[in-house]
Amino acid sequence: EEDDDDDVFHIGDFEIELENESSSHEVVQHAYGATKEVWAWGKTVPVLSNVLGLTEGVTSKFFEITIHVDDVEKDLVIPNLKKLDDEIVSPSIGTILKIIGPAVSVGEEVIIKPALHHIVQIPFLGQL
Repeated sequence: EEDDDDDVFHIGDFEIELENESSSHEVVQHAYGATKEVWAWGKTVPVLSNVLGLTEGVTSKFFEITIHVDDVEKDLVIPNLKKLDDEIVSPSIGTILKIIGPAVSVGEEVIIKPALHHIVQIPFLGQL
């Protein structure tokens, strides 16, 4: 499978390859996972543990009674976060990268390389 040159940008030694629109960055799902980790940590803090545990229990019971969902995360949260990632966040990231990618490549050639060239020529920095 060959790469399309329009989808690959070089910044110094780094290569950034834009993914196609069908790729998923799962930004929202990762943020949700991080939030769960913070929540789990909060439950280990003595002052917060009772409040967070009570809140979690009330929320679970509310969903069981109102919409008859046994596993809120599996049945409700994860599918909707995936949909948000796939339909809004990932395509937006791809579009933004396609717009700014060429500017980043040009910026490196016009600003970064000349600036580094002058810095390296400074005697005390050039010896580092």
